[in-house]
Amino acid sequence: MIMVCMFFAVSVVNNYALNFNIPLPLHMIFRAGSLMANMLLGVLILRKEYPLHKYFAVTMITVGISVSTVASAQQLRSVSSNETHSEESDSSGSNDGELIRLLIGIAMLLFAMLMSARLGIFQETLYKTYGKHPREAMFYSVSRYQ
Repeated sequence: MIMVCMFFAVSVVNNYALNFNIPLPLHMIFRAGSLMANMLLGVLILRKEYPLHKYFAVTMITVGISVSTVASAQQLRSVSSNETHSEESDSSGSNDGELIRLLIGIAMLLFAMLMSARLGIFQETLYKTYGKHPREAMFYSVSRYQ
């Protein structure tokens, strides 16, 4: 039941983040960039150790995600600025509101990423404790849709 609730929360937060001015490419990059969260929580919770080249690779991917996030924020700011200047209105309040909405959306995506990584660790510990039972998982999947 805990896994279902965690999965539901991750799905809802990921989808709801789109209401906070998150560009779809940034959303997709965040969803695909959970390596750092998985590695971080693996080290902190499971006390895993990784080779140095994996830390380097994950760091480079995370830098790429960070650069695309900053670029999306700047693009949103410039688009909002151009729209408000064409309407000849005060753009500072509007831009700040849009930026705050974007930051809230990014925080939601970050939360969902960490929750998803925690879900993976939870599954891993359950499998270590009780073993993998593919027939049981299949039963729940098939019986749910009948």
